Amino acid sequence: MTISEMCDSLGAALISMLDGELVYVRLTDAEGELNAETAQTRLGPAGGIIPTLRRSLGSWLAQRNVGHGKTANPFGSGTLTIASADIGSRWGRIVIGSEAAEFPSASQRLLLDVAADQFSTALWRRRAEDAGTRYRATVNGSSEFIGIANLEGSTDYLNAAGRLLVGLGTADQLDGRHVLDFIAEADRDLVKKSVLPVAKRSGHWSGEFRLRHMQSGADIPVFADVFTIDHPRTEHPRNIATICRSVSGIERSQLQLRRTNEDLAERLALLTSELADVRERLLAEASERGRADAIGREVQLELYQAMRIGAAGEMAVNIAHELSQPLTAAANSLGAIRRTVASERPPAETLELVGEAADQIRRASTILRRLRGFIGHGKSTPRLEDVAAILDDAVGLAMVGASALGVRVAVHYDPDVSHVYVDRIQVQQVIVNLVRNAIEAMADSVRRELTIEVTRTPDDMIEVAVADSGPGLTEDVADRLFVPYVTTKGHGMGLGLAISRSMVQANGGDLTFGPGEGGGTVFRFTLAPRPPRRLQ
Repeated sequence: MTISEMCDSLGAALISMLDGELVYVRLTDAEGELNAETAQTRLGPAGGIIPTLRRSLGSWLAQRNVGHGKTANPFGSGTLTIASADIGSRWGRIVIGSEAAEFPSASQRLLLDVAADQFSTALWRRRAEDAGTRYRATVNGSSEFIGIANLEGSTDYLNAAGRLLVGLGTADQLDGRHVLDFIAEADRDLVKKSVLPVAKRSGHWSGEFRLRHMQSGADIPVFADVFTIDHPRTEHPRNIATICRSVSGIERSQLQLRRTNEDLAERLALLTSELADVRERLLAEASERGRADAIGREVQLELYQAMRIGAAGEMAVNIAHELSQPLTAAANSLGAIRRTVASERPPAETLELVGEAADQIRRASTILRRLRGFIGHGKSTPRLEDVAAILDDAVGLAMVGASALGVRVAVHYDPDVSHVYVDRIQVQQVIVNLVRNAIEAMADSVRRELTIEVTRTPDDMIEVAVADSGPGLTEDVADRLFVPYVTTKGHGMGLGLAISRSMVQANGGDLTFGPGEGGGTVFRFTLAPRPPRRLQ
């Protein structure tokens, strides 16, 4: 995806999510690699209005850290309420306009800031990938033998010139080969006992040894530089690499040797510079992410809370309907009791009516308790929780109103599973989201069966599987299911599954999906049965 396409996708998502009239995204990369400018309106991309937006929104583009305000409508009379957000600390700005006087609300402001932060992260990743591509092109285009292996000696990479020198055709022929496989048999002890240990200990070794042609078995004398490659963050050795040049011609001329060594030194300097540049960019990305982490954690908690309240809002109509039935029944029963007592002729059914009224009121109380617990806001507090209790509350809340749609639910527990170490509210939020998604997926199905299974996996994790009997997922939807802002719902924002996966991962597990055995889709997520060892 090009930078302009990324900006168009961001603009389209913000128009839909924030209900704005227009979105203007401008990237001004100082190095000129990621410059872009795009505009979106409710009708779609609108490149022709960019000059007008530059003039009318000039002050918003020149000043950083400006939150919101008003400006003249660039397309007609009246004013627009403007909100903006910086894309990281260097990339550019997002400006969005709306005719609504109260724009942006607190949730709209939160979503705009989250979108800007995620887009900044995507741009940093794009820069790092571009730098890595240039580095690989430089290495693979070199005329020297250049190879990289892990510290145990397993070969990870050999450039085209290197494969040609030792008689290998394609890169897949490297699979399973050790660096000693490329060394002439007479020099293997030298490389094993001297070259590799010295390079690992001091970071560098240079000298001569002989490679082996893999097809003919002939010896190939080379002059080699062997050195370690450090991890960009820990600075500890992570790989060992070598750059070799055939010395058959060098033996005939000392002058050629000097020229060859000079050329080799220049190439080493170039490669080292490229590696240093990649390292600096990765460190810069890490620094940027570090500054954003503190805000990100706060934003994530608020987003989780907003999602729970949003889900509760969607269920409000069904809950009102469900509560009206038990409360009406209780009221009718108690009215009958009052009339019976008033007549001073209490029949034998009086106690039965009282019991029925009490049961219905307890049912209403359970529904309200589950909803209060689901909406409850607080910091993440993982602890040992009863699996059955978590599922009963979450499924009971998510299934409110589902019986009217003809959905049948079955829950199966492994008798060996009792407790998990989790944040109860977060896990209930995941279950509610998956169950409600399953109900929506089965809306047009003749068979509407929801099955939830709790089992123990071979690696001693607890797995919860939510399976529906809907039509299943198409291939294009399945490929992008966890991508933020991608949704198949007409009213969705495309954040539910992405946030659910992050919450499961925060609790030590992972969320996956696949086709069901009898059709439909199965979502599976894992949880830890006990605290991490360091907390026990």
